[in-house]
Amino acid sequence: FPSHDSQFMLDRHIMRGFREVIPPVIVNSTTLHGTGQLPKFGDDLFAIAGEDQSVPTQYLIPTAEVCLTNIHADSILLGMHRYVALTDCFRSEAGSAGRDTRGLIRQHQFQKVELVSICEPKQSISEHEYMTQSAEAILEALELPYRRVLLCSGDMGFSARKTYDLEVWLPG
Repeated sequence: FPSHDSQFMLDRHIMRGFREVIPPVIVNSTTLHGTGQLPKFGDDLFAIAGEDQSVPTQYLIPTAEVCLTNIHADSILLGMHRYVALTDCFRSEAGSAGRDTRGLIRQHQFQKVELVSICEPKQSISEHEYMTQSAEAILEALELPYRRVLLCSGDMGFSARKTYDLEVWLPG
């Protein structure tokens, strides 16, 4: 069941027009390729190898984005489709130890509320801003200090055009 904080976020995003989805936490490699997680972030994924070598390897999801963007795989859509999900996420953070991550809290399994919008290309820039503002509204409602950071292309998946990180200051 969602925690009070997670439910707060889900409720706020639903009020802003996002539809709640409960996606699976195990996916196949095709799904991960479709969202740009493979091959670039393969070392950060947790693979579930079957006993039968003829069965493709499956993976624990690194983010709900993987499932949410594949809801409409191989479909032609019209209009806006906004989704929100609370999922367990799994990342090994294989390349995260070093001076660039000193002081950051890293976990292998964590819960995350994620937003995904599927829209027409002409709406993508304004929708990206709307999604970012939706996430910022949560931090502002909780009175948490944060900053919006534009990621460089080397830190993004190949399918991303623009990515922001919202970095929250947590004392301690």
